[in-house]
Amino acid sequence: MAEPKWLQDMNPEEYLKEDFEATGHSRYTVDGLEKNDPEWLDKAAAKVNAAEGDDYVKLDSGLLTVNQINWMLRNTFGEMTFVDDNNQFLWYNRPQDPNYKMKARRVPAQVGDTMGAIHPDIRDVIPNAKKVVHALRTKEGGHDAVWMPVPTGNLTELVLHYYKRV
Repeated sequence: MAEPKWLQDMNPEEYLKEDFEATGHSRYTVDGLEKNDPEWLDKAAAKVNAAEGDDYVKLDSGLLTVNQINWMLRNTFGEMTFVDDNNQFLWYNRPQDPNYKMKARRVPAQVGDTMGAIHPDIRDVIPNAKKVVHALRTKEGGHDAVWMPVPTGNLTELVLHYYKRV
């Protein structure tokens, strides 16, 4: 299975400009911390006085504690990650089951890393990741979601990654 035609037609001179070192600044960037620091999460949380544990969070359609949100997300089907508009990896839903084999394995020390740091520099992984990010950023072809096949080497297994612009 190949990538969608609208991704195949993209200009590499444009999408390869994506800043996977996250050198920019967005509305939610936590300044003054070294990206790719394995302790970034704890340092950033302390710097912004983040809610935690039994602190309540008012959401647009509910009120939950941080513990309840974590429980819900850790028990959600599939793997989810969140990368901000500055290409900094900020969150993933760490599975509740320690034996669960993640397809795109992430660890807590990666939170805060740049997109360049969390993607392996092998084959065409980084150029393809830049293509997907750029397509979502620019709503290429009017699309705000991308389904991408993932090569597994197993002819009986089909793995698709679903990326959504939020």
